[in-house]
Amino acid sequence: MTTVGQVVGRESRKRFLDVAENVLERFLSMLENPKPERKGCYICVMAKTGSKVLLISELGECDIKEADTYFKLSQEKAHRLLGHGHFSSWQSRDFDAGKYGGAITAPPNSNGYAIGREMVISISGLPEKGDEAVSLVIGLIFRWITTDDIKLITDISGNLLVFTLIKDCADLFDWDSKWNDEGKW
Repeated sequence: MTTVGQVVGRESRKRFLDVAENVLERFLSMLENPKPERKGCYICVMAKTGSKVLLISELGECDIKEADTYFKLSQEKAHRLLGHGHFSSWQSRDFDAGKYGGAITAPPNSNGYAIGREMVISISGLPEKGDEAVSLVIGLIFRWITTDDIKLITDISGNLLVFTLIKDCADLFDWDSKWNDEGKW
């Protein structure tokens, strides 16, 4: 069984970041990407127990003027999600107060890997729905969340970008990941 600490341990950290970079690249190249001028983001992976930050990394290349903001927001979203006991930062989103969507964890009744219920993935630097889409696809690739979890989370945010990104990342999944036009596998 994988422990939270092993998820971003030495060997698995490289694989995790390789997957995250790959998902980001595919998002950036999507025609539906609402802000193609943005070329990077920050990802924060946090353990729910003790709100321990396990990994913070730049993916792609953030504009130097915005990098510090994205770095801080990636952590704020994760801490806020945990502070409210939610599974999506959209549940506590307050755009006017600078509290954005883009952090996810597995819902309590998820059938994903148990480790998914112990982890938070938070991204900042893309448009909000892009942050969430990349987080969701990374979580799905590692089976921390399920397609049912994605539906639950996107029903809250209204995020349709994730479905295109899932199709664009189909070769990254180790199972048949063909999403049909009705939003079903």
